[in-house]
Amino acid sequence: MKRKAIYKLSFKEYLKAMMIFIVFIMICSISFFFYIKKDIENESVNKVVVKTEKQTESLKQYIDIQYRYLEGIGNHISQQDLFCEDNINLIHSIKKYTKLENVGIIDKNGESHYDNGAVKNVSHREYFQEALKGNRVLSAPLESVIAGKTRVIIAVPIYDQQKEIVGVIGGSYDIGDLNKIVFRGIYDGKGSAFLVSKEGQLITYDNAVKNKDFLASESIYSYFAEYNVLSPDDLQSLKQKFIKQEKGYMTLNHNNKTSYMAYYPLKINDWIMCYNIDADVAQESYTFIIYAEYLLFALFVFALVILLFTIYKVNNKHQKRLLEFTRIDALTGIKNKETLQNEISTYLKNDSSQ
Repeated sequence: MKRKAIYKLSFKEYLKAMMIFIVFIMICSISFFFYIKKDIENESVNKVVVKTEKQTESLKQYIDIQYRYLEGIGNHISQQDLFCEDNINLIHSIKKYTKLENVGIIDKNGESHYDNGAVKNVSHREYFQEALKGNRVLSAPLESVIAGKTRVIIAVPIYDQQKEIVGVIGGSYDIGDLNKIVFRGIYDGKGSAFLVSKEGQLITYDNAVKNKDFLASESIYSYFAEYNVLSPDDLQSLKQKFIKQEKGYMTLNHNNKTSYMAYYPLKINDWIMCYNIDADVAQESYTFIIYAEYLLFALFVFALVILLFTIYKVNNKHQKRLLEFTRIDALTGIKNKETLQNEISTYLKNDSSQ
């Protein structure tokens, strides 16, 4: 019996060493999987940030092209009377080649003649006053009386031959068209883009933004605070980044969903371009890695179970064989004295009538 106890103790020690090894391997595996998951998250976020930066730069270039196009038209129409028939016909043809609508020529007094024949005084408009100072202007959203829609105005000053400002030429865009120009080709259109001021006020947004509470909020700051999308510290950090015109991203949590909001300064009117995408969609291209991790982990656990079962069976068989060797006399091949004494004692004890 002593030998049996020794073998059982030996097996326990052996099993303990195996369990320590298995726990070590499990910790290493979980740490590795956690590292991979974190790395995938970082790569996904960086990808969103880079795409937002590129798309914002594309939008800036597009707006710059519109500025230069209008400046070229302005140089041409300044060679004669601003409101002559040729100039009116010229701005009328602009609609055929650009997305600009309601193109108008404005004199220094604010009288504006539009391509559709309408005449209006816009001297009180901020975009007109800024353009008269020699600045390129992309206005805040305006309710267009002519078109009956909310639009943004692109305007540039008109210079004569003496480089004096004699008027302004400008045109309007549908408020959603600026965002339709970019972001439509990334993530299969599953994300949403919106333009905000540094104060967090919504300037424009694309059709993918359907959250009525978000659209109706005073600012994105108030929305994030009211619905606990960001913690107070993260919200304060976001405000500082917007004021400093810095790029970056925030992880948003709302209705048990996680998303990444990347932001990049447009550097026009201190506006910030934001792009929001669900974390699952952003990580979609890395899904196969995650599935491979789970499969590898499952195979590893299965292999461990098989290994432990095999060790148990082999050790149990080996233990029985060793116990059998201790019961047999090596010289005669029959049961030894100690084994026979134990068996006889057990038999007599169990059946005393004999």
